[in-house]
Amino acid sequence: MEEYKKQIAADNISVLKQGRELIQCISTTIYRSAFPGMKQGTIGAHFRHCLEIYQCLINGLDETRIDYENRPRSKELETDPERAIDAIDELITELDQLCYPVWKQYLKISYRITGDGCKCELDSSIERELKFMISHTIHHYALIKMILLHYDIPVDDQFGVAPSTLAHWKNNKNGVRQT
Repeated sequence: MEEYKKQIAADNISVLKQGRELIQCISTTIYRSAFPGMKQGTIGAHFRHCLEIYQCLINGLDETRIDYENRPRSKELETDPERAIDAIDELITELDQLCYPVWKQYLKISYRITGDGCKCELDSSIERELKFMISHTIHHYALIKMILLHYDIPVDDQFGVAPSTLAHWKNNKNGVRQT
C-alpha cells in the first residue's frame, strides 16, 4: 500500500485515540452534558455522531455505497462513555486492518441535498472519505472542547484543532496563534 494511504488511516486512528483519551478523563455526567440552551448537543451526542459516521463508512465499504444519514442514532453511544470507548476501539481495529483492494475501489456516497428527502449520489474514494472523517471529527471535537471549557474542565490546546492550524501555529514565527 502506498505510504500516504497508511498515513491517512493512521491519522484517523490518531484522531479517534484523542477522543478515547478525552472520554476516559471525564465523568459520565459530563459526557452527558450540553452547552446551556442546547440540550440535544451533549458531548456524548457529538461523539455518537462522529462514531456513527465512521461506522457508516466502514459498513458501506463491502458494497461501495455509503449513506451517512442511515445511522442508528444510538442512545447507548450517546449516554454511555464506556460504550463509546468500545466503539472507538472497534473502529481503530477496522481502520488498522483496511486491506489494499478497498483502497482501489470507487465509492458512491448517498447525500441528501434538501430537507424534503431528495437524495443524490456522488462519486468518491476511500482516501477522500477518510480525509473528510478527520476534518468532520475535529470540528465536532472543537464543539466538545467548548462545552468542557464552559464547565471549567481543562482540555489540551490541540484538541479540536485542525492539522493545518497546528502546523501554522508551529511555523508561525511571531508566536501569535491564528486559526
